[in-house]
Amino acid sequence: MIELEMDFTFDNLSTDIKIWHCKLKKFRKITALFDTGARISAIDPVAFKNLGYKNFDARNVFVTTASHNRFPTKRIVIHDLMLGDLEIGPFVADVFEFPIVSYQMILGLNVIKEFKIFMDFDNQTIQMMPRNDIEKIPLDNFNFNSSRFGEGRLYNPQ
Repeated sequence: MIELEMDFTFDNLSTDIKIWHCKLKKFRKITALFDTGARISAIDPVAFKNLGYKNFDARNVFVTTASHNRFPTKRIVIHDLMLGDLEIGPFVADVFEFPIVSYQMILGLNVIKEFKIFMDFDNQTIQMMPRNDIEKIPLDNFNFNSSRFGEGRLYNPQ
């Protein structure tokens, strides 16, 4: 069970997570919007660059925002993510400026769907229980389309 502190400032649900810094070769803490309305996680371009990532393996995609604006962006693989003390490995994220919110990252359904979630607003925590054993996929074996935390698969109980 993972327990994350929740911040509900300005009616936005956010939490601190740790993301892999490519140049420093270690995790760095950033604040992420916890967004069940986002199909794919997203990262702000400045945070993306500051964490040492580059667009060389990016896919060109279109993103539709909550305000129904559609625009082109890049879909990339972030090398590693840590939620609480659980290291999940690589995951897919889109790189774009967030038009409405001011967070470094949006944690979307491609990550959230792999957990049973309990939000305790009284104690301001998010408790996350993995639906299945989460085995970290090596970056070299990660696949945009078919890997857990990729872009297309939704949780499918066996």
